Amino acid sequence: MSIGIIILAAGNSERLGRPKQLEKFNGRTTLLESTLMSALGAKANYVLLVTGAYHKQLKKSIQKFDLDCIYHSNWKLGMGSSIKTGLERARLRNPHLKAAIIAVCDQPFLTPDVFNHLIDQYSTAKADIVTCCYQGVHGVPALFDRKVFEALDAIPDKNGAQKLVKSWDGIVSKISFESGIHDIDTEKDLKKAWKILATKSPFWHKKTRTERAQVHP
Repeated sequence: MSIGIIILAAGNSERLGRPKQLEKFNGRTTLLESTLMSALGAKANYVLLVTGAYHKQLKKSIQKFDLDCIYHSNWKLGMGSSIKTGLERARLRNPHLKAAIIAVCDQPFLTPDVFNHLIDQYSTAKADIVTCCYQGVHGVPALFDRKVFEALDAIPDKNGAQKLVKSWDGIVSKISFESGIHDIDTEKDLKKAWKILATKSPFWHKKTRTERAQVHP
């Protein structure tokens, strides 16, 4: 079963004023690197990064990772346009793609287990869509079966896929990811995340030799 993970990292971090993707935690691992390690450590078959405003900086920072990357020149159009750009690329690279997970790069508590739980729930529930749920809200990461791809192609450029999820006339399932409520948009968000991370060891500090091998030296 071919499942891909599409990571959206095209925005310009307007509220933070600098590329949040490159913010470091514990002085060593950036937010983007953490997200990529989560994706590469999961049981998906393909990982794609969609860049935009900070393409050159991000491209340089991910050279050690074994993944696909596409530059979205029209990133200013909005998240919907990034989703469609990523989905088009993923299908081009994987003609038999069964499902795609849409993720963002600013959730500091994302782990491989979150992706794997989405995939397991997709198989168990035979769902068309599986979302993460935090504080009662459907959010990302979210998995979409190929039968939903045409509808994703039609979402407005400016919007994400929340309206599609709410209106989908099919099986929509969910998993719990309460830490998903934390994302990084402002300095305040950063400080809060640093404070929480200081109390526990991030998952990437516990990676096995096999898992680390997925990142090229």
